[in-house]
Amino acid sequence: MPITPSLLCCCVEEDHRSRQDVIEFSSLVTVLGEQLEMPSLKDLRGYNGKGGSESQNATEDQAEDSTEASTRCVMRPKETLPGGECYEGEWIGTKRHGQGVMGWPNGTKYSGQWRNDCRHGTGRLDSCDGGTYDGEWALNRADGHGVYRNGSGSEYKGQWLRDLQHGNGSERAADGANFEGQFKNGLKVGKGKLSLADGAAYTGFFMDDHLHGQGSYRWHDGRTFEGQWVRSKMHGHGHFKWSDSRRYEGEYVLGQKDGHGTMHFSDGSCYEGEWRRGKQNGRGEFTNASGKKQVGIWEDGKKIEDVPTFTATTEDFTVI
Repeated sequence: MPITPSLLCCCVEEDHRSRQDVIEFSSLVTVLGEQLEMPSLKDLRGYNGKGGSESQNATEDQAEDSTEASTRCVMRPKETLPGGECYEGEWIGTKRHGQGVMGWPNGTKYSGQWRNDCRHGTGRLDSCDGGTYDGEWALNRADGHGVYRNGSGSEYKGQWLRDLQHGNGSERAADGANFEGQFKNGLKVGKGKLSLADGAAYTGFFMDDHLHGQGSYRWHDGRTFEGQWVRSKMHGHGHFKWSDSRRYEGEYVLGQKDGHGTMHFSDGSCYEGEWRRGKQNGRGEFTNASGKKQVGIWEDGKKIEDVPTFTATTEDFTVI
């Protein structure tokens, strides 16, 4: 069975430009195929019953000794199995049980504990492709705490469940990106922190390997976003800030300003109103740096119509 890749795609877009950061983590341990057939070994015999002649009782005592021996680990010389695999270690009866080393013809090697013919306990697997897993096992699968490193330099340290990252753990990609947080069935979920090789970073919630929920993202050039995410896109209410003092607070849909929002520009002017697909669309109010206001209708970022404003005074009302 091949190594299962764990992918995190962080795709974020902001006003007037778009960007995609993709992080690929190859994380899971190589799992060997179905359980190998064991060589045919002579079964130990036991006898039941008590009483009878002295010779019968002696036979029964021998049977008890044999039964007791069959529950003890016995060290045996290296044996070559029908598929070409070699095992050297402890056995109970016809099953590998205790400490042992198993080698496969393709170069894969396991050294560690066995139980009832399964890798079970603590042990290290060195795969023929250069990957290694060192940690806890249950029924031939990585289960418990363990460290996996693949041939390209990626690494995972943390909890496993049935060969999948599950629980708290940390993941480091070959390009230097890092993730620390929670996993479930091999995917990033819950709260975590992601740091990219270029200096960008995200702290917040994940779901199925995506930025999802409340979180803050900082780009390497100083831009920041804090708010809601859906499948690695800004979606919902949020605050976006630029390094040149621009800032936006309002609604996002799939990575773009969409809905009601307020944009403060670096020259001191401000627009408050409706947005669609990242640009002013609909009714809005623009206030220039000196404080003069203009109300109008915008389309694709341009004002196409003025909306008259009315300021009421006492002369506009008739007192009865």
